[in-house]
Amino acid sequence: MIGLPRRLWCTRGVIAEMKQVATALEEGRTVEALDALLDAWREKRAPQLADAIDALAPAFPPPSPALEGHAWTALARAGNAGDLFALLATLLEAGPIGTLGGRIEQLVERPDDPRIAMALAKLALDPPTTSSANFPIWTKIFASLAQTGDARVVPILQERLRTKGGESKFWPKLTSGLERVLKKIPAAPELSKQEEAAVAAVVRAAKTAKPAKTPAPAKAPSTAAPSGDPLARAIAAVEADDLPACVEALLEAWREARLAELAAAIDRVTALHDEGVACPGGDDKGLQKAWLELAAKKRPIDVGRLADAAGDRKAGDAEKRLEEMLAWPADPRVARAMYLHCAGSTFSDRTRSWGLVADLLVKNVDVRLAPNLGWFTEVRGDNKARRAALRRAGPAALKVIAGVPTEPTSDERRALERLGAALDAWDAKRLVTERKLLEAILAAPKEDGPRLVYADWLTERGHPRGELIVLQTSAAPDRDRIAALYAQHARALLGPVACVAYRDLAYALSSKGIVLDRGLVKEIELRNAPPAWFFEGHPLFWFIEEIEPQFEKDDAAAAVIASSRSLRVLHAQPSLAARVAERESPRSTLEELRLGYSWQEREPLPTVLARLPGIGGRGLSKVKHLELFWSNGMLHQDGIPEALVTSPLFDALETMTAATTNLASVIAALRSAGRKVKTLSFLRRHYDRYRLDVELDADLAPTALTVRPVEGDVAIDERSAASLLQALRSLTLPPTTKLTVSGGVTFDDAARAAVAALVTL
Repeated sequence: MIGLPRRLWCTRGVIAEMKQVATALEEGRTVEALDALLDAWREKRAPQLADAIDALAPAFPPPSPALEGHAWTALARAGNAGDLFALLATLLEAGPIGTLGGRIEQLVERPDDPRIAMALAKLALDPPTTSSANFPIWTKIFASLAQTGDARVVPILQERLRTKGGESKFWPKLTSGLERVLKKIPAAPELSKQEEAAVAAVVRAAKTAKPAKTPAPAKAPSTAAPSGDPLARAIAAVEADDLPACVEALLEAWREARLAELAAAIDRVTALHDEGVACPGGDDKGLQKAWLELAAKKRPIDVGRLADAAGDRKAGDAEKRLEEMLAWPADPRVARAMYLHCAGSTFSDRTRSWGLVADLLVKNVDVRLAPNLGWFTEVRGDNKARRAALRRAGPAALKVIAGVPTEPTSDERRALERLGAALDAWDAKRLVTERKLLEAILAAPKEDGPRLVYADWLTERGHPRGELIVLQTSAAPDRDRIAALYAQHARALLGPVACVAYRDLAYALSSKGIVLDRGLVKEIELRNAPPAWFFEGHPLFWFIEEIEPQFEKDDAAAAVIASSRSLRVLHAQPSLAARVAERESPRSTLEELRLGYSWQEREPLPTVLARLPGIGGRGLSKVKHLELFWSNGMLHQDGIPEALVTSPLFDALETMTAATTNLASVIAALRSAGRKVKTLSFLRRHYDRYRLDVELDADLAPTALTVRPVEGDVAIDERSAASLLQALRSLTLPPTTKLTVSGGVTFDDAARAAVAALVTL
């Protein structure tokens, strides 16, 4: 049989074929014997032939301890039938569970093989992944089992069906899939007694078969690339499904030139690798232990997560972590984390802490930070340690990157383009990605199902956001456990959103500065203003419904706003509102704009109002609710600016709230501009805890008045009623006009008498 054309030997019968296989084994041609047995099995698909193939396993080399990651993938791609014994033996150990789908995909694309069928069937007995997000892996397994048609898997699958699964939605889907597979597997073909004897002779011969000659070990493409060309190695590593090796090669290239494009590539590869992987967290001891254990592995791919968490919790522990990082090779991801510490003035008040942050920033500085380092020399505040460290670090960091080329060479650019294409192809092959899971949530934001699928996927990777989603979708959430997750894993829960938040992330969550809804950020106060490339466009920003900037820099706030796909309420200074309005098409989800002037503005109110014509764009033209709030001595600003009332901002407006008691002047402005508003309210946010709502008819004449609490119960005394009285007087209402008082609002005797003199209570 060996060496004969397939169409000839296939007709010779099992007996003749097995004699030829036995001869090949006696002569030490073990690889040829295995290939022939596989061909015979593919013709007959008899279980006895499959058993004979399994009997050859001892003749092939055992798996290497280093057979994981890119080495496993490279060996699989070589396509040698003999290597399959080692590949199947290390299927689950060759990498994290998130990469299992890629390995299974490599297997099911090979020619039909009973060894693959048995290995995949046994996975069903104790599934390595029960996440609904990873179910496409099982879909491929079902298809492969049905196509292979190895009858030996039938009792294995039947055993799985007799075993009770868990409570998740995974198990019914697994059961249904296996039942369909069983219907498609044909009955095992029968062999004659003579054929069975011939196969048995092969099995006996296999026990004494000479070891197959080990082919030259398959090298990972990352090491096969020219040693002097790190970009070529990076590309080859991606093609070999080895993102850690890709980052190592890119870091080597970056340390030579510090090009912005190389740093951006490092960020992208790191983000792809770290999907669903949490940074170290826990209480003080837990964080320190987790951080040191991860750092001890000395893997460059982990540096981003280590740098992000290095400054968390106790200052003394943080300093130990920062000191260790000083000994590491330069890495732009470290500079990014240190810049965030510098931007958040509350990092520490210890001279040692700030000295380490400054040293790390200078050593690892990323050229992309150059436009943002100028303010270091002008930093002010009470924190002397921070002020001194930043004033030293800014000029020193700029000096380090002074000679960095502004553009890559033509060869570097072409290599970077090839790398980008390789990453695109790698990403496109993945069955399940975080972005795809988040897109499913975005498509059905009110449903819990897609979020629970995402939670399964996260939980398998050990990410605490998976547990939080389950807790917050529960009918009776465990609030103590949620509080514990907030306290110990705030950074992991927020992900990239953390870089625009108050530095004490646990405090931000517990104080409602950030609100999480079923595991994802719903409301946020923007406290930090890092460069937009730190976070822009990340899918975890998609779900933010309410944004309240607490800093002056519009660029960062505008980037956060642009990244949200669910924005419903926006708090904005006039300059930021004008930027949002510049959009050619309106933001369809944005319903409420709280437009204010407060202490953040360094210019006088008249100067700020002069910018309001910029709000004449279309980006805000779908807003239904507008609130105007002027503070710093302008609590009773009369009227509203003409440029504002005539802008498209009022095209869809239904209700309007103003921090002015002169409501008549507001009505006059609306009437003059031909605007229609159904409800006009007086409200001094953060001062009086009530509001006056005035219902208006089509001619903007008052028809109904209501006093409502802003939050909680409100007791109005004579002093706090002063603003209400001014607002009522401005409307010149007849005394018979009825004022409704909603629940939660009470008047003392003096306040009630003063209001009753103007309207009917």
